[in-house]
Amino acid sequence: MPKTVLLKAEKRFMDAKTGHRIAVKRMNYGGKERFIMVAFDISDKGITIITCHPIEEKQVSNRVKSGRWLHESEENPPSTLR
Repeated sequence: MPKTVLLKAEKRFMDAKTGHRIAVKRMNYGGKERFIMVAFDISDKGITIITCHPIEEKQVSNRVKSGRWLHESEENPPSTLR
């Protein structure tokens, strides 16, 4: 599931508080359609997943409104999963 979210994310952010990148995608989870978020880092060694869990759309909106999550450029999507 995390790999799918990373490769096909509907939204991408940078977390201003932690410095982690965030990918969000709507997926079927626990018998319901939910947003799944993956926090990750990219280095010269590849991609490291920090956490993956369901998140409410309102939580995403609140983090963007508060300035914690900043929209990330679509120019550099993750291309190397290890």
